Amino acid sequence: MRRMSIPCRLRLAAALVGIAVSSGACRYSPDGAAPLIAPAIYRMWWAELERCAEKTASFERIHFWTVTGTTFPCPGGPCVGRWQSPHNVYIADGWVNNASLVKHEMLHDLLGTGDHPPALFGVAGCNVAWNSQQARSGA
Repeated sequence: MRRMSIPCRLRLAAALVGIAVSSGACRYSPDGAAPLIAPAIYRMWWAELERCAEKTASFERIHFWTVTGTTFPCPGGPCVGRWQSPHNVYIADGWVNNASLVKHEMLHDLLGTGDHPPALFGVAGCNVAWNSQQARSGA
């Protein structure tokens, strides 16, 4: 049996680390998350986002979750909402009716990215910018 060279072993190790890290991200789910049946208004908000972003996708693909409390732990600190690939939206139960927050998370799903392109998230776009200051003020 042939032995692998050191560069091959290093590439293999790097690939395995990448797989482990990326698969761990897929398992994100805050404690106490429970399925949320999307209120009818979410479909209207989705249609608004599709028009604004000039992109369409199936609303049914999204799995909505509610988390007890006003915030929940996220990898970057406490949050009130979070989109997780491929199609999971987590919302603190005190925020499930907040249009700006829910639309913000749904736009992540529509675009398929955790990035915040200003042309779509900003005021000139779909106007769903969101930050921790808004969460603290209850906006």
